[in-house]
Amino acid sequence: MDTGTSHCLNPSGGETSYSQCVNTLQNDSVRSGKAIISTMPPSGTAGDSAWINQLIQDFMINASPGSSGLGSERGLSSVLQLIADNEGTDTAFFRQNSLRGIIFVSDEDDQSIVLPSTPPAGYKPFTGYGCDQNSLIALNGANAVTGANGVCCSTVGNNCTFGSAALSCPSKTVDGYTYTLGICTDQSQLISVSTVKQQLDNFFLNLDGASATNPNYFVSVITPTTSNAIQTLQNARYTSDTNVGARKVTEVDRGDRYIALGKLVSSDSLALDISSSDYSPILDAIGQQIIQKKSTFTLSRAPTGTEDMLVSIVHADGSQSSVASREYTVSGSNLIFSNADFVLSLSATDQIVVNYQPKTPNGS
Repeated sequence: MDTGTSHCLNPSGGETSYSQCVNTLQNDSVRSGKAIISTMPPSGTAGDSAWINQLIQDFMINASPGSSGLGSERGLSSVLQLIADNEGTDTAFFRQNSLRGIIFVSDEDDQSIVLPSTPPAGYKPFTGYGCDQNSLIALNGANAVTGANGVCCSTVGNNCTFGSAALSCPSKTVDGYTYTLGICTDQSQLISVSTVKQQLDNFFLNLDGASATNPNYFVSVITPTTSNAIQTLQNARYTSDTNVGARKVTEVDRGDRYIALGKLVSSDSLALDISSSDYSPILDAIGQQIIQKKSTFTLSRAPTGTEDMLVSIVHADGSQSSVASREYTVSGSNLIFSNADFVLSLSATDQIVVNYQPKTPNGS
């Protein structure tokens, strides 16, 4: 059996990326052992080239996909669990009063289930899941599904991996293409997207302090957005499953629950295609969203108009530079810089000073 990470990034001889770097049924030990990878060297450790190279290798191994998992996609729960387990510790990730971006990358939809506070006897990780017996048999044959070593879609008996919710899964249509997932969740047991949004809002508002009114985060989703993307990625999965000796399961799905969260957080949320051959436009779109968020400043009261405003930048050395009125717009109480290059030129030590005539409380 192939084990460990030594040949994961550098296969040799007849080894392949499937046998050495992807967690498979034959090799399920490919992991860096570092669930959270810090980009800052620990105290007393030199951040030299050897440390940087190890950092890169750990990240690459962590990012390597697997083929031996059971396909439970719980991205929304993952974020909430990170906050619950990590954000009150020394490794807290989110900073007070910063702009936060949450980016979901997934070729499946979210399956986060409400977990009972006290799980009853017999409760398993896949309680609440069902599987589509007919489609699994069509892909793999009856023995691989209902035989002694099958995944078992029956609700009878305690040895079934799936089946507590259903023996079939609902169909879904994207761009005229209809497909049926091989494994699915009981929709009534899913955490509502609005609940996830409320918990994220509360966390960021509490992080920023009592005066905070804006949770100040955005969500972007990289997922299959078209029927062609879903079919292309699913066919690649079938090939991968066959190569590593795993059962074929239809699992690729548009991440509608992730997209729904993004829309609840902001009307200008992004849903980007994971199957794109060139990620430059995707990264650029996310970067532009960051710039847009960093370009908006909320004033305590709406101004009467830009003609009544003086905007300047105070630099660390005490010098000031004026900002021309053509470089910004006003929308309600929001001051928005319209020149992206100007926003990118600002440094962390710069301060924005705004002198303006505010409207009276009744808006006059």
